[in-house]
Amino acid sequence: MTEDLRRIDRVSVCCRVSVRDRYGMWTAVTEDICSHGCRVFTQRLLRAGSLLNVTLSSDLFPEELEAVSEAVWSTPDRLGIAFIDPIVRSGTLLPDAWLAKVLEHGATPGSAAAGVVPVVRRMGARTPVRSVQVLRAVPSTSPDKLADTLLRLPIRHA
Repeated sequence: MTEDLRRIDRVSVCCRVSVRDRYGMWTAVTEDICSHGCRVFTQRLLRAGSLLNVTLSSDLFPEELEAVSEAVWSTPDRLGIAFIDPIVRSGTLLPDAWLAKVLEHGATPGSAAAGVVPVVRRMGARTPVRSVQVLRAVPSTSPDKLADTLLRLPIRHA
């Protein structure tokens, strides 16, 4: 039995991540985030200690989280990222403020998950606007298990 030894609680939420390293730029989506880092779904294997510039964004609000980061661990389908130094400029927030904004915009009143797991839903002019595309993927690490993994990908509206 694997025990979760994290010191800080994480929030399961899917946000867009742009990653820049010395070899170029690529995109991923988060599995969960906290004020000190995030875990992303990606097929990139990186060496622990690799320096990255990451930008996290959401369709729910315009501000982004931008930080110099470090790859802490890597598997064939996931990557653990630690925020080292947040980049502060116009339109960006510090990790604590950005996480609070995700929770604020994701919680729906009266739901059991309010304040814990954001619900990715945006309200338009009195009508709900669909803002999530759900994809099902079979994990590549265990081909004999056919359990589905849900990835919630934001859809940009023109």
